Amino acid sequence: MIQYRASIAVVSVFAEIVSEVERLYKLKTGVGTDTVMFMHGHPNEVNQQLIDLSTVTTGVKRYPFICLLQDFTETGGSDYVECKDLHVLIANITDPTYVASQRYTYNFLPVLYPLYDLLLYAIATNTKVKESEAGRIQHEKTDRLMWGKSGVYGSNGQIFSDRIDAIEITRLQIGLKKSHCLTQI
Repeated sequence: MIQYRASIAVVSVFAEIVSEVERLYKLKTGVGTDTVMFMHGHPNEVNQQLIDLSTVTTGVKRYPFICLLQDFTETGGSDYVECKDLHVLIANITDPTYVASQRYTYNFLPVLYPLYDLLLYAIATNTKVKESEAGRIQHEKTDRLMWGKSGVYGSNGQIFSDRIDAIEITRLQIGLKKSHCLTQI
């Protein structure tokens, strides 16, 4: 019997997309060792993965990373599985002493914005995704300086154990071709 497994497909397609982002990022920066980590899962699980990786002595580079936060909903009924509320983070480690202008100079302009642009491009050019123009991908983007939990005036606690600057993408809407969501059971 054939069934649709869109959740598996969304995660695997995002892994492909981030792999393409990494390839393009290496070309753009000219640094062949620039890696872009991909993770997915609940924010607490992602944080634990980052903590676990920090204790590994193999030199695994944890940042920058692109993370597909779960859970998300898929809607079927056509030739596509529509995902209308994906939540993605693009993050890089930061210095807690930076002021906003330094965060833009050292993190957002050279790292996070290029990764954001490459992510939209890689989504649009992936053959498994319905939308084919980066500028037409529906989403909301928020720059998160020294990202933490919201308080009365900004961040009063850390979402992750590390101090990060991030671009938070919410309400990301993509359609996956159903032919890429099939599994045999």
